[in-house]
Amino acid sequence: PSFITNINCFLNLNFSSFQNFKAQIMARLDLTERIEIAKIQERKAKKIKKSLDASVKDAMAYNVMQGSGVNFLSAFAVALKATNFQISVLSSLPQLLSAWIQLFSPKLLEKFKSRKKPISIFVLLQALTWLPLIAIPFIFLGETAVWFVILFYTLFYVFGAIINPL
Repeated sequence: PSFITNINCFLNLNFSSFQNFKAQIMARLDLTERIEIAKIQERKAKKIKKSLDASVKDAMAYNVMQGSGVNFLSAFAVALKATNFQISVLSSLPQLLSAWIQLFSPKLLEKFKSRKKPISIFVLLQALTWLPLIAIPFIFLGETAVWFVILFYTLFYVFGAIINPL
């Protein structure tokens, strides 16, 4: 008998619980149908495990970025002899612009067919903003260095804000 026939047969019966219903369906399925269901369940379990592993790795990378970089950016600017005004701009401008960008980012991201490509692009761009931030003290001196820190930190925040609504 086919799976559809089994389902039609079971729908005519009264079952006290879903578990009982599921057990009776499994009992009436032939071996090949049970094996196919087990394979589907196994593939789903592997996909979920892979997704959870990626989520844990993402969280670890985020915490490294936050703990070793973002938390010390104001101190980095002070070490570059930033003025009070520059520190206030560094503290406020990236968050202000990223909030504005989030208003428009869903429209931008709708242009892509899949979420994977824009997320990958903007995560890469966000990560690459650390390279100029690290190089700034070796290339620029004085007040100019601080303004470049503000620029690249703002870009860092904006790239993160574009993918954040996803």
